[in-house]
Formats: sequence, C-alpha cells, structure tokens
Amino acid sequence: MARNLNGSLRVPYLNYKKDTRYILWRLAHASNSIITTIPHSQRISTDVINTTGHMTCAEIEIMSQRVGAAFLKRREQVPSIILYLFDSVIKGRQNMSEEYKAMYTGIQDEEFERSNDRHQAFINTLTFAFKALGGNQWLLTLQVHASDDDPGETTISVEVPLRDYRVVDGPDDKRDRAIMILTAFVEDLRLRNELQSWWGAVAHNQSTISVAGVMSNTAIALVKRTAAALFVESDAKGEHSDSYISLLNDIANGGPADLGHTWFAKYGKRFGIYIYNALVEFVTDYQKNRNGRPTKRLRAQLVKWIPGCNLQQLSERGRLEWLRLYTINWLYDLVNVFVHIVRQERHIDKAFPKDFTWFVDGPYRRNARLFGIEDFAACVTTWSMQKPGTAFQHKILLHHVFQLQCIVDSFAATQGWFSVREDKDEFRPCPKDFRPAQAIDRFLDRHTDGHTVGFIRGVDAFLETVKSMPSRSGVSHMDNLLEELQHLPTLFNSWLGTSNRTFDLDDGPESRFERCYNSAESSRNGLWEHSPFLCGVGLAEALNVAYRIGLVIWDELRELSQLMQVHYILVEKGFLSQALDRFNDLVVIFHSRAFWDPTTDRLGKNKRYTKPTQPQARALSVSSTTLKDWLNLEENALLHSKHTLLLLQEFDWNFWRVPEDQVNPTTTLGSLYLTQTRRTTDSETGNVRFENTEFIRNARRLFSLPTDNDDHLLGVAESLEKRFLPAMRKFQEEYDLPASEDSHKDISSCAQGFETLSDTDYAFSTFHVWSLLEIDVKSEICGRSPPFGFNYLWFAAILLKTWTRIDDCLAKIQSPIYNVIQNTGHLSSRRDNLIRQIRYGSSEDDTKCAAAIAKILQQVPMFRRNCTYWDGYYCLRCETKHDTYEDCTKKLDQ
Repeated sequence: MARNLNGSLRVPYLNYKKDTRYILWRLAHASNSIITTIPHSQRISTDVINTTGHMTCAEIEIMSQRVGAAFLKRREQVPSIILYLFDSVIKGRQNMSEEYKAMYTGIQDEEFERSNDRHQAFINTLTFAFKALGGNQWLLTLQVHASDDDPGETTISVEVPLRDYRVVDGPDDKRDRAIMILTAFVEDLRLRNELQSWWGAVAHNQSTISVAGVMSNTAIALVKRTAAALFVESDAKGEHSDSYISLLNDIANGGPADLGHTWFAKYGKRFGIYIYNALVEFVTDYQKNRNGRPTKRLRAQLVKWIPGCNLQQLSERGRLEWLRLYTINWLYDLVNVFVHIVRQERHIDKAFPKDFTWFVDGPYRRNARLFGIEDFAACVTTWSMQKPGTAFQHKILLHHVFQLQCIVDSFAATQGWFSVREDKDEFRPCPKDFRPAQAIDRFLDRHTDGHTVGFIRGVDAFLETVKSMPSRSGVSHMDNLLEELQHLPTLFNSWLGTSNRTFDLDDGPESRFERCYNSAESSRNGLWEHSPFLCGVGLAEALNVAYRIGLVIWDELRELSQLMQVHYILVEKGFLSQALDRFNDLVVIFHSRAFWDPTTDRLGKNKRYTKPTQPQARALSVSSTTLKDWLNLEENALLHSKHTLLLLQEFDWNFWRVPEDQVNPTTTLGSLYLTQTRRTTDSETGNVRFENTEFIRNARRLFSLPTDNDDHLLGVAESLEKRFLPAMRKFQEEYDLPASEDSHKDISSCAQGFETLSDTDYAFSTFHVWSLLEIDVKSEICGRSPPFGFNYLWFAAILLKTWTRIDDCLAKIQSPIYNVIQNTGHLSSRRDNLIRQIRYGSSEDDTKCAAAIAKILQQVPMFRRNCTYWDGYYCLRCETKHDTYEDCTKKLDQ
C-alpha cells in the first residue's frame, strides 16, 4: 500500500500525548532494566519493577534519579532525543497551561485553583525528571556523546502496551480534556487568521479568489481531521460528545464553575460562539415555516442589514449584530437555492419525504449545481427541513461552525474588518469596486473586457471547429462526448456565480438580499455577490471540471498530440528556432512523452495509441452518472497525470491522505514526500540512498536519473528542507544531531529502553505544511504554465484549424510526398505518415514541407491572454503577480 502523510502530520495535542507516553515507557523500561541487575538481597523498598505502565509523580522522580545516576556512573549522557522529548513536552504543556489559565484571569474558584496546582505539580515532576537525567547540562552543551558499547539483552517479563502508560496522579481528566480541546480551537484561530489575510489580499487583487477558496477547503478538512482525532483519543465517548457545543462546554467545565457573560463575551468571537448562535437561530426559525420565508419577528430584523455601512463607526455590539443579520440572510438564500435545485433535479412538486436524503452522493446521484458548497448546504438543509422543534444542535460539529465562520470571515475581510485577533478589531481600507464574482464572470465570458478568452467561448469555438471537420472512423464515443459537452455551458451559466433562477419564480421565496433596508446594493444574486468564500470554492470546482474536460478531449483527439509532435520535430531539426510558448506550456503541464517523444519505435509502431476505440470505452450518460464519473481520467491513454488541485479534490481536500504514487515529485507536496522518505547507507560504499519506494522510482523516471545513484535527489531534498521546511527535523537543526539513523545506538545495557528514534519519525508542523500548499495551488491556477488556468478547448480549436491550414498549404505547393500520403489510410494514419516523413525524410521535398509547416505554426496565435483565463501570472521566484514574463525577469534583475 502506498504511503501518505497521515502518519507524519500529527495533531499537536496528540503529538504531545504520544511523546509523553513514549518518555514514560522509555523511563520505565530503563528503570526496570537497572533494577533487574540489582540482587534481590540489595534492593530497597523503592526498587520495584513497573508492570502496569501506571506511575505516580513520586515514582517518576525516583525512576529518573535511578536512570540518571546509572548514566552518570558510566560517564555517559542520556541520548539527546530523549532529552529533546522531555524538553518539548514540558514546554508544550507549560504553554498550553498558561494560555488556558489566562482565559480565566480574575475569576476566583477553589476547585479551579486546586486543578491548577495539580497540573503545575505534574509539570514540576517532568522538570525534575529532566534535570535528574542531565537535561540542564544538555541544554548548555547541546551535543551528543554516543557510546559504542553493545547493549546487553535484558528480559522484562511483562510487556505493557504504549497506550497504557500514564500518570495516575497527574492533571485531572476534566482539565486534560479541556486543554486537549483548546488545542483544536487554537488551531482554528491560526487557520482563520491566515485565511482572513488571504481574503484581504484577494480584495486588493494581490491574490486569486479561487486560490483562497482551495486553501479554505483544505483548512476545513484539517479542522475536521483534528476534531475526529481528538474524539478518538478522548475518554469521553458519550453520545454527541464530539458536537461543537459539547466541546465548548468541556472547555468551560475544565475551568471555574461560574464563568458568567463576561467570559463568553471575551471569547465568543475567538471560538465561533456568535456564529454558532446565528446558525442555531436560523435553523430554528426555518423549521417553523419550511417555506423559505423567515418568521415575521425575524424578518423585521433581517431587513435592517446594510451591506455598505462603515463598520469602523459601529460599536463592538453593533458589528456583531451586523454580522448576525448577514449570516442569517445568507443562510436563508443558501438553503432556498439548494432546495430549489434538488426539487428541480428530482421533479418534486409537493412536500419532500420525511427521510429524504439531501446529499449529492446519496441514493439520488446527481450533478452538483451549488458549486463548491453542496455538502455544507446539504447539512444545513437537512436540519432546517425537519419538523419544528426537532433537535439538531448535537449534529453541529466543529468543522461546520468553522466553515460558516470562514464564510463570514471572508466577507468581513473584503469589507476591511479583521476580527480574529484577540486584543481588538482591525480595520483596513478595501477597494469599493471589488466584486467577488468578477473572476467567475471572466471565466464564463460574462461582461468580458476582451482581454482573455473564457471557458464558454472555448467550448463554443471547439464545438464549431469539430463540426466543420471530416468525420472520424472508430470514434463514435467521441460524438457522445461532444454531445454532452454542449450542455455544460448551460450548467455553468445557470448556476455558477448566480442564483437568479431560484428567485425568478413568482410563487417562490425572494432573496434576502433583494430588499435590504435603504440600500442601493440590493440584489437577487446576493448569495454569490456577498460571499467571496462561495465564489472562491465554486470557481475552484469549476476549474477542476474544465481541467478534466480538457484532458479527456486532448486524450481523445489524436490530431492535437500529433501536431505537438510535429512542433517538437521542427524545433529539433532547426526549422523553428525555439519552442513556441503555448506548445511549451502544455509540455510543462502534462510531462507527457506523447507531446515530444521522438523515438523511432514509438512514432513508427504507434505504441502509444493502443487504447480501445469501442463506444463503451467511456461512460457518458449524464442521466445515469455524474460529471465526476464520466470525466474519470483513469480511462485516459495518454494524459492522466494528476496535479495537486485535482488530487486534493479527489481526496476531499485531505492533503495528508494523498498516496505517494499519485504525487508529482516536482510539486511542494512531492517535496514533503521526498524529505520524509527514509534514507539508508550502503555498508560497503558508504553512499546514502533513498529507500526504493514508488515515489522515488517515479522521481527517477521523471528526472531521467540512474537507479544506483541518488545524489541529485538528496541535493534536492536538502535544499527543500532548508528553503521550505524549517519545521522539519527541528531537533536535528537546533541540537546539531546527526541525520543518519545509523548513528543512533543503544547507550548501555543499563538503559536498554532508551534506544533512540529514527530521524524520520518526527512530525511535520501541520500548519506549516498546509500553508506550503499555497505554492502548488497558486502555480497550478495562475502560474506561468497553469494546468487549471489553461483554456484547453480554445487552444484545441486553434490547433485543429492549424491542421486544416497545413493540409491546404501542402496541397497548394503540390508536394509529391504529401499527395502520396493523402491517398493512404484514414485521417489519423495519414497524420502519422506525415510526422514520420518530416522527421526522417531528407529530400528537398521533405525540407520544403517542413519549412512550410514551420511557417504556419509561427503564425498560430500564441498570446497568453488567448489561451488562459486570467491576465498575468503569479511568479514563484519573486512571489509577485506580473502581467508578463518579461516584467518578472526585470524585477529579478534589479
């Protein structure tokens, strides 16, 4: 089974817990080993072998003194890895404890104080053990003194599982669970803070809205993973103990008994309490009518929301009320649009069945219409469409609140309000002309300025070009594909970036943004126009669909890859001085040998085109399946490389679950696998090599590297660790520990339990890895050769027309060889014969044909704006958006 990053990306609190169990386990084993060497007649009352894994604070202190004295007697030092773990656990526990206690400053409670004292006593015990093992001296020297002694074999009669090691008189369970849950909320805050910065950059045109949408999706998946991991770790496995309100109550229960309104007011924004309350208020109100219209009482409040008001002039309470009204208005539009979509799809005129399933992947499979947010909409709609008074609060999980908080944060940030920080709200000026749906409009050619060609124009141009060309034999399934392609522009235009269809109905509910109080910005399309988050995630999903369609079309039409081969041969033979820009972009995007491979056996024997041509080769009926099904890239013969954005979507945005054999080694995600791949040293030559994993084999093939020398990959890994991954191998960099696992040995027979960990056993900083994904996402959406920003259908139409021009030109110059080729076989075979003649022919007529084709290719429109959805591109080298590549070069030269 292929590796993934799940084991390396640990939840911070669970990482701490695992490290704590590990040092207790090692301490007990080392202590037991020492005791077994003492004759029974010489043992004292404290010389007791631990057989349960349970120990008190006093026993920990005794064990650490025993082990420390044994090492001192041998004039050896406890392995640095163990001391590092002790130091890390102490600091992590101390920091979280201080942050937790700071939340309740000024609140007096005797039980809370006793819990604080007990917790501090546990920290003091760990500190005592650290010092007894020589930790203070280690912090001063930060050096390793490994012994060459071979460890003796000592048998301990009882093996205790690692999970059973615990301190019986350590922090109480309530406090421990409260701190555990607090780490999840702290992670939420950090993610929200970073996301708000990105949404602010989007408003100032310094970032792309779809990039922020993708990063939001991965952050939501990360929060979901953390909450699930903490639930598994927790001993509180009662019913609904993983709900948001249960987690919040557990934080409060670990603190003073009477918190009061002041505490909740202070931490309401940080922990999402206000957003949770707004969600509960909305669902409760919607249940009362279930017709999409608010109750009279709530409607009187909702109409007072003003989109363009000056938030800085409002009081803190006024801003929270403004946010509450926005949230409920937006949720009403979200559920109403979603209900309309499902009703239309399933042809339901009356009330929905009681057990109706709203999710896309339920028993009623269908295409997504509410792009990017269907799952969240299905959850909220499921709660809202139940009978009045039906309990639902226990079903609201942490990631639901986090996702709604991200939706609200994105809108607030583009209004200049940043409210994540603890001390006070922050306000920044934001452009008045910012429109979240502007990028979607450009992608779909709505209100186009003529600078770029969008997806819809690409589809229209491609279909028109294909229809005007001669029919092909043996590709009837291509006809089915083209028929379904005709419906896609309607799907996008009807539902991506717009919700007008829902609110055009006379008997349906009106948009909550249609009659905003005293506002000229009222709109039926407020669901999208007032939600940068929805526009970002929706556009990201649409780009994914467009990418899949592009790869399927390019894989099906041989003429496209054949012309790419012609281009490569002309460059190789000097008829073109250099590769043409857009041709080169496709080679960079796909890494496919089908576009440039000049080998005789492949071109001559046509081995690369051996896939079946039966109509059933690809399922294409949208009535029986979904877009995701019939755009399955696994069925492609040539183009099935999966870029990071595609992998993220396929694995539900869980980047740590992506298996190594599907990761491109040139991406940032690939760099993580490279740096985490185990390294071995050849005992004879001393050469360091990577373990022969599927990922390493793919990397060698991609870079054309030998299988017996990994020097190049080792150099790449080293540079990546220094540039991108400062949080990795932290103990090696900070404490000057050797990188090879072979240099870590058992220290002595008296400390058998203290053998050290491999250097690859250390976890990534999850937040750091998440933030690094932005590099891949930006590169793939708006980089120099962006896989998800390239208009494949528009360029395909250009190349098909170019083939027609080539045929007309060669016929016009009356090339004898071309005339012979034209009379042999079907169209695809004639193209192959022409390619072979251009490459291997040396006659004057061959040269004349090649020169004529090269001249035609030089006239192909190669402007970037003609083949990408966006103006300019994001450069990874200088981390700036540029209009042209030359602008980037000038900046780097300055």
